[in-house]
Amino acid sequence: MKAEVKQHNGTPTLFLDDQPVFADIQLIGGLDPNGIAETQDVIRAYAKSNVHIYSIDSVGPEWCAPRPGSATRYDFTATAPRLQTILDADPDAMFLLRMGFETKYLLDNWWNAEHPDEVEVLDTGSRPSASFASLKWQTEVKNFLTDYIAHLRSAGLYDRVIAYQIACGTCGEWIKDWSSMSPPSGDFSVAMRRQFRAWLRQRYPSDASLQAAWDDPRVTLATAEAPSGEKQAHTTHYLFRDPQHERQVVDFYECYAETAADALINICQTVKQVTGREKLTGAFFGYIMELAWNNSFFNDGQGDKESSEVSTVQRSGHLGLQKVLRSPEVDFLVSPYGYAFRGLGGEGLAMQPSESLRIHGKLYLFEEDTLMHNNFDPGPGKRMHPTSRSIAIYQRNFAQVLTRGQGITWLENDQFVED
Repeated sequence: MKAEVKQHNGTPTLFLDDQPVFADIQLIGGLDPNGIAETQDVIRAYAKSNVHIYSIDSVGPEWCAPRPGSATRYDFTATAPRLQTILDADPDAMFLLRMGFETKYLLDNWWNAEHPDEVEVLDTGSRPSASFASLKWQTEVKNFLTDYIAHLRSAGLYDRVIAYQIACGTCGEWIKDWSSMSPPSGDFSVAMRRQFRAWLRQRYPSDASLQAAWDDPRVTLATAEAPSGEKQAHTTHYLFRDPQHERQVVDFYECYAETAADALINICQTVKQVTGREKLTGAFFGYIMELAWNNSFFNDGQGDKESSEVSTVQRSGHLGLQKVLRSPEVDFLVSPYGYAFRGLGGEGLAMQPSESLRIHGKLYLFEEDTLMHNNFDPGPGKRMHPTSRSIAIYQRNFAQVLTRGQGITWLENDQFVED
């Protein structure tokens, strides 16, 4: 099956085998082995309502450490059975595969231990995750995807997949909460140092021009470093950075954002090449309308004062959105809707500037996670609303998706909390 995003009635639209289709998706996430029967019941209910696209987490045991008797780092024995579970409930199922490549969560920390120079280093000394700047990480991810797609072909499942959503960071959202939503700062890794210096050589023609920009007569293009955690955390004028005195920080964050965007684009390009450009690629990315929050926000304000003053906007890398929007390798972007608009009334806003996505021909997938967002919700079971209010919010959000020409992913849910 060929999947594309093309203009239809003035808006970017999902096309399957050259026919426009509403991007109406059930988000399953990971399949709990203890809850297969319940999940299949929900799948049947969605299928009965003509929803046949399923978003599923698809990299778990597949990306594994070296093991006896195997020459590869992959184990695809669980791949086909996992997808078959969905096909058993809906024979017409198609898949949007969320491909998670965050090394922080790999069993026994095997990837980080194998590649210490490719792992981000925080100012606390911790090394939690592959650096966005790591070419080794990007290469291994691309090699994995190449072999994964080949396995889908051999298993007869290639045609069922319409899209690959590339994920890393916390919850797969290209946001590393340990270094962007919390006080620790990064990235002081060997990989990022190499990338930052290469980026600076493209920006500044000489040591003298760099010294003038940074107001530092000692710095050179060969010795430049990322700004300290102290410099990253503080500004000269309230919320604003003074380019005459903070150019080192400004340059670093611009480089960081472009590096994150380039990593995403390069990985998506591999999927496009391997599939002959007949499958979609995308990601959670570009939350620039939303990222004022931090870990304290998601802890109902119970975090310490230092945590509450962190802003994720610059520190996440999502300011690289401009490069992603201009890239033909990326077809769609995804986000939950704004956390400030979870109640009755108003509207559910995209975390990206959604009209800019439309102008650039990108499909936006509105993640309808109302009931599942339970970090600060009161009441039994910590759900957000009773049935009557939930339905009203669902109707509001669905109306917004329809009127703005967007797609939607519904979190799996088969019951509501009653009054």
